[in-house]
Amino acid sequence: MAQKKSGAVSWSTADGWDVRATAQTRGGRRAAGEVPDPFLENLTATKRWQVEQSLTATPKTRRGEAAPAPLTLDVEGGPDDAYIVMTRYASGAIRFHMPTEPARRGTGRGAKRIYRFSIPVPAAPIPDAGGRRGFISAAIKAVVLKVAGKIADFALSKLALLWETATWKLKKQREGWLSLTAESLGGEASLPAADLKTLSASERNLLFIHGTFSSTKAAFRSLAQTQGRNGRTFFDELQALYGNRMYGFDHFTLSRTPQDNVQMLLEALPNRPTTFDVITHSRGGLVLRHLVERRELFGSLADRFVIGRAVLVASPNEGTPLASPDHVTQYTNWLSNVLELFPVNPFTTGVEFVSEALSWIARRLVGGLPGLASMDNKGGIIQALQAAPNPPSQAYSALVANFEPDAGTLQRLLDAGADLFFPTANDLVVPTEGGWRVDAGSGGGVTIPGDRIGCFGLGGNLPQQKAVNHMNFFDDPGTVDFLVRALRGEAQPAAPVDIDHDLPSGKRRGAVRVEARLTLAAGAAHEQPATASPAITAAPALRAVSPMGSLPPNAEPDDVFQLALIDPDPNDSIATLIATFRNARVMETVHIGTGNQASNTRTKPDHASTQWQDIDAMQQHIHGYIDGDPRYPQLPGEKDLQKFGGALFNALFPDQIRRLYDAARSEQVTQRLNLIFTSDNHWLARQAWEFIHDPDRKTFLALEEVNFTRNVLTSIPAERIPARSGPMRILVVVAQPLGLAALSVEEETDVIRSGFRRLLDAKLADVELLLDATPELLHRALESAPAPFDILHFIGHGDYREQDDCGYLIFQNADGGVQELDSTTLRQIVCRRGIRLVCLNACETGQGGREDFNRGVAQALIAGGVPAVVANQYPVLDVSATSFSRHFYWALAMGQSIGDAAREARVAVNYAISGEAIDWAVPVVFARNPAQRICVPRPAAEYDRTRTASVRQRRRAMQDRIKIGMWNAHRMIPHLPEICDHLTDVQNVYSFETVSFPAPIGTWRREQDENQAYVVAETLYERLKNKPKELGLDRLVCMINFPLKSGNKKHLYYWPLEPGKSERLSIVSTFDLLDQLTGGEFTVERMMAHLAAAVVADLIPHLPDVGPADCPFFYNKKRDISSIAGRLRFCAACRRQCKKPEDQDRLRIAEQLLAAYP
Repeated sequence: MAQKKSGAVSWSTADGWDVRATAQTRGGRRAAGEVPDPFLENLTATKRWQVEQSLTATPKTRRGEAAPAPLTLDVEGGPDDAYIVMTRYASGAIRFHMPTEPARRGTGRGAKRIYRFSIPVPAAPIPDAGGRRGFISAAIKAVVLKVAGKIADFALSKLALLWETATWKLKKQREGWLSLTAESLGGEASLPAADLKTLSASERNLLFIHGTFSSTKAAFRSLAQTQGRNGRTFFDELQALYGNRMYGFDHFTLSRTPQDNVQMLLEALPNRPTTFDVITHSRGGLVLRHLVERRELFGSLADRFVIGRAVLVASPNEGTPLASPDHVTQYTNWLSNVLELFPVNPFTTGVEFVSEALSWIARRLVGGLPGLASMDNKGGIIQALQAAPNPPSQAYSALVANFEPDAGTLQRLLDAGADLFFPTANDLVVPTEGGWRVDAGSGGGVTIPGDRIGCFGLGGNLPQQKAVNHMNFFDDPGTVDFLVRALRGEAQPAAPVDIDHDLPSGKRRGAVRVEARLTLAAGAAHEQPATASPAITAAPALRAVSPMGSLPPNAEPDDVFQLALIDPDPNDSIATLIATFRNARVMETVHIGTGNQASNTRTKPDHASTQWQDIDAMQQHIHGYIDGDPRYPQLPGEKDLQKFGGALFNALFPDQIRRLYDAARSEQVTQRLNLIFTSDNHWLARQAWEFIHDPDRKTFLALEEVNFTRNVLTSIPAERIPARSGPMRILVVVAQPLGLAALSVEEETDVIRSGFRRLLDAKLADVELLLDATPELLHRALESAPAPFDILHFIGHGDYREQDDCGYLIFQNADGGVQELDSTTLRQIVCRRGIRLVCLNACETGQGGREDFNRGVAQALIAGGVPAVVANQYPVLDVSATSFSRHFYWALAMGQSIGDAAREARVAVNYAISGEAIDWAVPVVFARNPAQRICVPRPAAEYDRTRTASVRQRRRAMQDRIKIGMWNAHRMIPHLPEICDHLTDVQNVYSFETVSFPAPIGTWRREQDENQAYVVAETLYERLKNKPKELGLDRLVCMINFPLKSGNKKHLYYWPLEPGKSERLSIVSTFDLLDQLTGGEFTVERMMAHLAAAVVADLIPHLPDVGPADCPFFYNKKRDISSIAGRLRFCAACRRQCKKPEDQDRLRIAEQLLAAYP
């Protein structure tokens, strides 16, 4: 990784990039000879931005090679500065990037901050006619921009109003009614204010209503010149009908809602009914619909406006995903590119808005933009409009376009990261079919009739001179002809549009339609399991476009064995078990217990009661052991677990269910059976079903027979996201860090990333960290991410509260205190972000609610649409990725399905942990579709071969040395690999190397002694005594962060207390010590060097309070840091112990280690 600097901007690149910096250019001035960027010049001309630095980055990667890692830029600035990075890709695409993580302190003593940006690799080029892709990308130009001046501390809505008022004043525009003719509309002068006395009370008047960032003149100007197919213009045709009664209404579209616009429009009209024919464009359609359909909002003012005939051109009746508050950054990316792609457009204030909006985003201002929010397809305004009352019959006609971009335009928009390619037809801004779907939510499915719809483009009924899109409707002769006939009330000659079927969506990426399929018997429950999959919605398919290209979404597998345990009455002990496989379905009535209560006396009550009581008792045993309950000093043995699993098997596979399962299993010749288990009963769902054991085949199902996953009952479809071919994007969220407070940001980063090292070294993942996470930081990270994260990995604490029946994740708040985030709020933050997998490395996250099972943390995320979630059914403590997670992520990166990857991870954990461990069953995998892949399949051999060769080469170089393994068990010691390398280099007999292996659950089981819980050294030794041999070590040093005791000796730093007592294993407790390392006199490096010296010397420690305190073997009862990380030397008594030559050699080397960090 190369670190390069130029002024206040530094960059980190992998070997796949060449980076060149231009001369320092502040304030927007261009370096000599530099080719100007027109859009950048327009942006800086607003005086809102100044250029800090320009770079050109060129990837070295050619076709067939792995893509380079993202380019990382670090910008050093003041604590109140705000920066963005503008990139220009080879396709011409413009893209803006926000900092990918919160600002952190610089390395100096000043108040500087480091703002980090991650610039993604652009999308793979679209194949040419020959199907070739060529280079992954040409050069990327990056410009670091800083907000110039200060922004008033107002709510975003007020800032928008101030900006819109000032911008319109500068452009000499004003809100209100305007008078227009063909000459004034096509001329250079502004349209004159209307004299509303010319309005006719007896004849129809014509009104034009424009869309967002536009005006009457900008939106409809082309109508002054465009001729219909008969050679006459719009005004030529309709002059006789309207005379001089043609008007426009100019209004703010960003800071005012359509209701605000209508209020102003009506207040200016005479106090009498006036009939209008209306032509709207884009958002103007929503203004008209408020006039017609929301009359109750305006009282008696509404009587002043009477609708005649109206044509809604490109109206967002169902909203547009681009207007979502979650997509503001993408919206500015989209608008910037559209302004360049289509320089003749209706957006009179587009560049100014981009400039101002970027400054708001960079400052992370809160609030909404009322005008844009009105087009949010999930917002209240759209929902209200689509409800009753309906518009008058025959009032509306609709003109729409199904735009198909050419390859160059498509590539540019993909590179821009614009959330644009809906899985439905669109005109570049709004979904095409939404243009005629009026009041679709009113219950009657009201739409504009097909014979009053004109549609350009693929599947349409109107010919077009050139491709019609949202910006150029009024340039086409077909538009003139359609408008004229509609306003005259004449029938359209074109064939009616088939409104009962969707338009084709052509060659857009991600445009895949999947029919709904139900996999649970109707009537089994009022809700279906989340495997039901309706047609893909706009936003998720769009967010699935990966920077490195993608495969189509995974189809739902046919060979899924669905098991649903439905308990409609929690007070009854009777439940229905439903099993489906392909077209077969069987149902069984099962008798269950609730807690320790026996089932009722319907049939076989005694057997049912005993079976469920045995299951519940084993659950209590496992939980009791993990929680340190003295009644359960050991985990259940292998035979007990098999008996437990057999009881679970008999409960879930009775009679006909077992026969269908055997038949389904026999059908799987070359692959494992995907089994999905769903239950709406809290007590049943919380059982450890992962332990299911087939007593006949003598196998745990989740390890050999099936891919065992769980699901929840929900009516919300899961996001369908295609597999990616580039590296996985992982966001690691660290909340309430487990004892990491003593580490600096850099050290904590190193600790967390160590769990993902294998993926990072193989360039199979890009890992971003969110340290000291608060709910607000998590929300910002997901909302402003330049591309969706594939995996969200949470490290911290979870909780489930019986009293309020809800799951929680524990975060920090802005003041460093505790903030509990309930499952409902977490779902709102995380869902519908394009995230494919959430891993919750926290306790209690697999437990669901009693009254509403989906109020558990994992269940809420699955119910909200996240495709897969991994949670824990028992407490797990790990400050990085668990052993399961590491194996799971590697298998996913290799292209395995979620179900296969989970099974392989369980197997790997099982053989990686010696003894009778249960760790393989701790993770609970919830998945809508276990056959879904996150990545395209890759050959694993080339990645493993490289890694194995590197390890083999280092071990060969150290084969003649005595090997001492340093196990940073709780990952508390920063930079340990570098420390070990240095300790190895300062002498020539011992090799120090870091080791890592999964600790079995219960390894850190502690005994309570007064007010402190201790790890017992002898107990830990018994669990780990075989590890040195397994790892090929001569000695293993286990470093933990829990209090340590041996017998009646408490708060030990080092064990054993006698040389040779533990043969090849030493245990060190850093509990409460790392906070005392000042970084000056007492350092972690010196602490590790002194520990290594003590291990090598292997002498008898001093008796308590005997000998000098600066000797490594001083009995440090008070755990004084100066005797651990201060300046130490061997005392005379220790030297006298070394009588033999070999002892003297060890002492000599130990002294070299003591001096390793002078």
